Order: sequence, then structure tokens, then C-alpha cells
Amino acid sequence: MEYNLLKQAREIAPFVGQANITVDTCPAFMIQYCGLLGASAVSTTTCTIAFVQGGDMTVLVDSAAPAGVDAIGTSGVIDTTAVAYDTVGELCAYIDALGPYRAICLCDPDTLMANVLAKSAASCIGSSGLVFYLDTSVADTTYIWSFPITGEAFLNNGKTGHVRDLPVSDGGDEVENSFHFMQITTASSATATVYIKSFKQGDSTATTLYTKAISAATATDIGNASNPTMPFLTAKPGNTMVVEIRQAVNANAPSVMQLTGRSVVTTGTRIVNKAPHLSA
Repeated sequence: MEYNLLKQAREIAPFVGQANITVDTCPAFMIQYCGLLGASAVSTTTCTIAFVQGGDMTVLVDSAAPAGVDAIGTSGVIDTTAVAYDTVGELCAYIDALGPYRAICLCDPDTLMANVLAKSAASCIGSSGLVFYLDTSVADTTYIWSFPITGEAFLNNGKTGHVRDLPVSDGGDEVENSFHFMQITTASSATATVYIKSFKQGDSTATTLYTKAISAATATDIGNASNPTMPFLTAKPGNTMVVEIRQAVNANAPSVMQLTGRSVVTTGTRIVNKAPHLSA
């Protein structure tokens, strides 16, 4: 990363806050279809995705099973109980490697697809693609609340529509994600552990950077409370950060959840990134 660009981006990149205390609103991943890269090579192509929790993901292109360059799964059906696709990271890596499709992982890639909420058929075309969310009432050993800090996005490159920002997504040094501060009070009677992790898109597991056990219903600060503009943890350049709260026995949302982070991106028009997924 060129030093002057990094310095400028750090000086003007905004801090993005998250106050998420609502069930089933933690983003797991995003999928997008770009019609101009598809079999028809036209922007008017439609593409929908439906998902049965703990079962099949079904993709339709122009209301039919995708074929040719649009082919995905078995006639458009991906069995997310199969060992090759049963985690969020595996599914995203598979989809993102296909021509007209893009996928961005927004949680620990080792998260089970059985913990992702079902979704009725909906369009995955457009600048935001289609966002899938964690089912916070289903335990993957523990109940998971997850919040990404990431510069990942679908961008319009002017030629083929909104696609992945490849320099950043390739895990290069054009993005710097940092965690600054959080305050959490768990649900009543729910002891918990906070994990701060990082991973490169395409990874099957995340690296744990920090852990802290917290008591039930007790306000806990993590990070630089006295100077929240100072990074507490910074991920390896090009890596996504995820803050997880794992509650042992209680599926209710934390009663207080405040989180501050920042993404600094120095690639061309994205010299400042507003980290939209932090508040997704």
C-alpha cells in the first residue's frame, strides 16, 4: 500500500458505528448475479435465489434452471448439507469462482449453513446483491451474534456491471480494517465470549485475534474507551474482520450492543470506504 495514499485515507476515513440488538439481523454473506457476464450477456436478465434453512439453495436465471456459463449446482440447486457446501466460507468460495456470480462472506467462514436463515425467492441483481442473515435463535454449540468490519463491496466497473472489487477481494494490501471499541451487556443470565477474528475472502476458517469472557448482564468495554479513534486491533491488509459474541445458554439479543470500526481503502475512487456492511 502506497504510504501517502494510506496516510490520506486514514486521516479522512469515517468511523462507523453499529448498535445491533435485534434478532436475526447479523449478515452472513451476500450473493450477486451480473447479467452482462451471463449466458444471455444482457443486463435485463433476471436471477433469483431461494434458500431452505438446513437444505437446498435454488438459483433461477430468467425463471429457469441455469445452463451454460450460468450453470450452478445441479440444475441450479446447491445442497448445503453436502460436505463441500455446508459452511458459509465453502459456499461463498464455490459461488464466487463461477463466471457471472459473486459472493462475499461476512461472518466466520466456518459458520454452518444450518445457522443461516431461510429466504424466499428474491432477486440477487444490483449493487448490493442479496444479503443472507444468521439465525440467532439456533445454536452452533453456542448462540452467535456476528458483526463484520469490511471494505468488501460490489462495484460498477463501467463494463460488466456491478462486480467484486478484485484488488481488494484478492487479499491485497489496498484495504485496512480495524476494530476500535465496543460495549456489550449480554442478555439476562447469558455468560458469553467475545471473539475478534480475521480472514481473507476464500478462506475456510478465520484467525482469532482476541477473546474475552464476559459475565451475564454486566456492562463490559473492549478496546480504547478513552480514545476510540485509536485502533485496538487491525487485521492483516486485505483481510475482513468479524466481531462475534457467543452466548452460552440464551438466544435473546444482548441488551446493549455498541461497536465501532473502520475500513480504509486506497484503490482509486474508493480512497475512503464507509464500511456499509458494519451496519447491514
